[in-house]
Amino acid sequence: EVCMYRYGAMSMKGSSFVHELALRIIMASIQRDANRYQRVVEPVLCVFIDFYFRLFIRVHDKKVELKTSPLRVGMLYQCLGCYSYEVQPLGGKGSKGSVRAARVSVGSACLHCGKPYTMTGPVWIDRLYDPEVVRRLHTSLEDRECTKSLKMKDRVKALLGVVLEELPDV
Repeated sequence: EVCMYRYGAMSMKGSSFVHELALRIIMASIQRDANRYQRVVEPVLCVFIDFYFRLFIRVHDKKVELKTSPLRVGMLYQCLGCYSYEVQPLGGKGSKGSVRAARVSVGSACLHCGKPYTMTGPVWIDRLYDPEVVRRLHTSLEDRECTKSLKMKDRVKALLGVVLEELPDV
């Protein structure tokens, strides 16, 4: 499959959230490549618009945070019956702040309907945007004088509004 040799991940065909899944696969691939050079990535804004994936990220030289990279990447299991899903991080928190390989917490069958899961990943399981940056961008688009030359201002503002309405991870 193309996704496997380009991004090192298995995708899920026919999912109702294929674009978000693709963003998360790309983000996990970028994280793996950055880790190879002892760097970590932080997504600023990752969206799908006009048939293109747009990922704006920051790359940091924070070697201390390298250890926590497995906490931000995981496998996604979606039920073939009821389409519920479970997320399994690749890493778990150990003693004294260390990170260890995660223990499997997902069974072979769905807890809700008993049908089997299909597995996708590895995928980025952390946030796809920095809420503060998106909030500032959204607010700055309200300044008529600075943005009057932007032809797609209303569309960008609507996109940022939708991103801000996304529920935070619980």
